[in-house]
Amino acid sequence: MNKIIIISAVVFMFSGCENFLTIEPTNEVLTTEAINSAEDIQKTLISAYDVMRNGNYLGGNMWTMGDLVSDNSEKDFSDFGWDQIAQRSMNLFNIQGRSFWQNAYYSAERVNYVMYLLDHSGVPDLIEQERQRIEGECRFIRAVAHFELVRFFALPFEADSNNDQPGIPIRLKPVVDIAAATKIVDRATVQTVYDSVIAELELAVDLLPGDNGTYASSWAAKAYLARIYFQMNDFDRAFSYASDIIINGGFALNDSVQERFATTNSGEAIFELQSTSAGNNSAGALVGNYRQNGAGNPGFHPSADLVNQAISDENDTRGQRFYNTRFISGTEGLERTYCAKYDYDYMNVPVSHLAEIILIRAESAIDKSSPDLPQAISDLQMIRDRAYGEGNKIVPGNSTAEELRNMCQFERRLELAMEENRLHDLKRTKSEVRGLPYNSNRAVWQIPDIEQAGNPDIEMNPSSD
Repeated sequence: MNKIIIISAVVFMFSGCENFLTIEPTNEVLTTEAINSAEDIQKTLISAYDVMRNGNYLGGNMWTMGDLVSDNSEKDFSDFGWDQIAQRSMNLFNIQGRSFWQNAYYSAERVNYVMYLLDHSGVPDLIEQERQRIEGECRFIRAVAHFELVRFFALPFEADSNNDQPGIPIRLKPVVDIAAATKIVDRATVQTVYDSVIAELELAVDLLPGDNGTYASSWAAKAYLARIYFQMNDFDRAFSYASDIIINGGFALNDSVQERFATTNSGEAIFELQSTSAGNNSAGALVGNYRQNGAGNPGFHPSADLVNQAISDENDTRGQRFYNTRFISGTEGLERTYCAKYDYDYMNVPVSHLAEIILIRAESAIDKSSPDLPQAISDLQMIRDRAYGEGNKIVPGNSTAEELRNMCQFERRLELAMEENRLHDLKRTKSEVRGLPYNSNRAVWQIPDIEQAGNPDIEMNPSSD
């Protein structure tokens, strides 16, 4: 079983200016002379993983951004960028959006360069098996970047639409010379972005081994494919990938709901960003945003609506473990409920885990072309048995499809709270996003100023509904 993913401190970094999207044609442009061995190329690949764990990308702020725009999170401080997000008025200067955009494309650019070297025989001592593994990891990293970006910076994918709304630039070519550094890449449609991401991950599944040590495996790619097809409401394919992971992946639910945060690379983990110390913490932004048992109060806390649902059943260990109600200051006065998922000096970021996959299969079983309500009931019961204790909350065997769907979405919110899913779930189910329509432009980030500066003709998102 593969317990995924990585990362030590950056051991190899590209030279380059701060914004690679508008690289100046200087002697800092990458050349094939910078990397010429299998060891060099592995170091470059590691540096791409390191960007994934950046606090403004998968390391935390991306997760918090989605919860703050939706109805899961609130904030307790004043800050230009976070104020915009809380008010759903993100413009091209939004700091968090800019940093997310920048770092996601940074990770893609690094693997683009690795792919370029593989295609141009730039690494003569690399054996074919290793070349395939590295290509698979590159495609995985690049697909994740484009998928996460399109969900935040474009209107949502809709199953009953041709999805020709503007998506994001698809960047699959490296910056290896002046021409590449100054090339303008227009926004592709949302459909085109999804098609590209799926194609990349399907190739990654074939190229990656099932066990790849601390790096992305074929199971990590399948987990993202399950998530993507679920976001598309393509329930047949989401069900198929989720079932493959559950049946054949060798993963198992932890005994405790908190264990996937407290335990490094637990049996539930499919894809994790590693941490080794407080000074090398992939979850630094999550800990900084939510930790409530340290010095002072965190800047973000769960919304009252989420808390009320989380503690609605006294047997639900998620309500007991994921939250803590205490005095805001000292030993008396006003109380507030805080998120306790990230109360650690350092921890791995559980990007993909088995509980999410079980919930994907449960809901997909209801709405796939050949519904399988018994499977949905069985999957829901697995999640409930762990959360509430075995036998404490039974899924009725005569539940209708609508009742099961409501149960799946309820459990999904509680199980995955503060893990970035809520905004995308609301859009997927065409539900209101804290009073806004699911397809409101106010729930979409504006294309950042750094992109517009190097690409002044890029189509911007409408500023309001």
